This record gives sequence, C-alpha cells and structure tokens, in this order.
Amino acid sequence: MKIVDILKKKRSQTVASIDQGKTVADAVVQLNARGLGALLVVDGEERVAGIFTERDVIRALNHAPWEEVAGTVVSAFMTRNVECVAPHTEALEALAKMENRGCRHMPVLDQDAGKVVGVVSIRDLRSAALDHLKYERDAMQEVLTATGVSVYVPPRD
Repeated sequence: MKIVDILKKKRSQTVASIDQGKTVADAVVQLNARGLGALLVVDGEERVAGIFTERDVIRALNHAPWEEVAGTVVSAFMTRNVECVAPHTEALEALAKMENRGCRHMPVLDQDAGKVVGVVSIRDLRSAALDHLKYERDAMQEVLTATGVSVYVPPRD
C-alpha cells in the first residue's frame, strides 16, 4: 500500500498548518479544536519550516511555565529539519523512516507539484496495515474454503 492510498482514506484532505510567527497558544488552540497531534509550520511563502507537535508543547513547558510559553512563537519550539515522504512511497518504508527518526507524523511532499499534499501519522499507517492484514486473511480464507480445507478462525471480540 502506498502513502497516496492512505491519504485518500483520511477524513480530512486539508493540510493543517500554522504560520511560524503565530504563538504556541495559537497552535495549542488549533491542535485542540481540530483534534490533531501535529501542525505543519510554514513560512510567509507557505514553505514548510518545521512541524509543531504535542511533544513540542511538553518540551516547551519543561523550559518555562505556560504563562511564558503561550506567547512565544511556534518557531522557537517546533521541530526543524522535518523528514518528508513522497506520495508513492510504500507505507512500510514510511513507517521505517518514522521509527528511525522517532517521530509520529510525517509530511507528504509531492516534489513534482512542489507542495505538501498531506501528513501521515503512525496511527494512519497502523490502521492501513491492519486493514491490509484483514483483507489478506479473508482472501486466504476464501481460497482455503474453496479448496476444501477447513480453518479454525477464533471469534472476533
């Protein structure tokens, strides 16, 4: 399964982003309102400058109390040098990149168009992998049943 297939199944096709000059408080409000774990941080020309995640909020609060952190620009605490993945990358390859970098969100960059077309999360990849495994299990069960082989399938919870 490719990243582009996962993006097609996501509930929202819009890329959640915030300008690098906005405050941490602005980012937290947006994360909470949209039920997200990450926002792409963009510069004035809409280029990716970084990513701001829930982990960045925690890291910021480790440095100073909320009253000080809230008014600080997100670029002060965002993760820089963001690893991107192409739309036609295999999901397992993207998952390996995330594991190696220790990140839970990765922008999807369409280099031909020169823009970010989405963000995938570990949750997205896990869900896609489970769907694929269920599909393979069901297909194998059909083949075995058609050939007269009986298979015990434990009840689903």
